[in-house]
Amino acid sequence: MLRKGLLVLGGASALLSVVGLLANPSATLLWFVVMAAMLSVASAFIVEDEHALGISRGAGPAMIGLGLIAAFLFGLAGHQPAWAVWLTLLLGIGSLALAMAVVADRHHDLRTHAHG
Repeated sequence: MLRKGLLVLGGASALLSVVGLLANPSATLLWFVVMAAMLSVASAFIVEDEHALGISRGAGPAMIGLGLIAAFLFGLAGHQPAWAVWLTLLLGIGSLALAMAVVADRHHDLRTHAHG
């Protein structure tokens, strides 16, 4: 689930970046989204065994999500295009949701093995 989620997050971030920069090259906020896309895709290929990572497997998506939310705040303060700012927030929330989902999945796996 982690690898697929990171690839989806990276693909969505890359799509937003490419389409957004073609539509508005002055939207500098989108360069942070490009970095988030690269980190997401690279992280997806680094993960070999999701279950061996334990609870720390949610740390990567959480850090990417926090970075995107920080970019959202800087975008608001820097008067970036509204569509780019709010879509960046959406990607950040999605990344945090992915982090919570993989941690919850790990917690569920641990409880299943303890009672099984």
